[in-house]
Amino acid sequence: MKKFPEKLAYKYLAESLAFLRSKKIISKEQEISVKIASISEKEIKELNKKYRQKNQPTDILSFSYNFDKEKMEGDLVLCWEIIQRNSKEDGVTPEYELAKNLIHGCLHLTDREHSEEMFDLQEEFLKKIFESQKF
Repeated sequence: MKKFPEKLAYKYLAESLAFLRSKKIISKEQEISVKIASISEKEIKELNKKYRQKNQPTDILSFSYNFDKEKMEGDLVLCWEIIQRNSKEDGVTPEYELAKNLIHGCLHLTDREHSEEMFDLQEEFLKKIFESQKF
């Protein structure tokens, strides 16, 4: 299994945050502190059970500590094993799946729940990032 691409993850995180600023979901004045962690399938299953009462592994968990007009603060916890598996199942590259998870997590950090608006923003971001690439 390929090692977690931390530099690429932070690149996609920066692009996600810039996209959210361009959409005025995050203001230019907001201080942003978002960290990324990659953990094993077993560990993410335990966190998912503890915090969401779901006894199964997942690809990403978002932990928002603060989101107001002054600050956006949170952690994005990823499972690279599951992201790679999902990319094969969806017929996309692991890089595309990683970017999808990061924008998804960032949208949760802005207090958004699953909705048509959230998924539309996610798709718009992915098209912007990968428009010239084959995924």
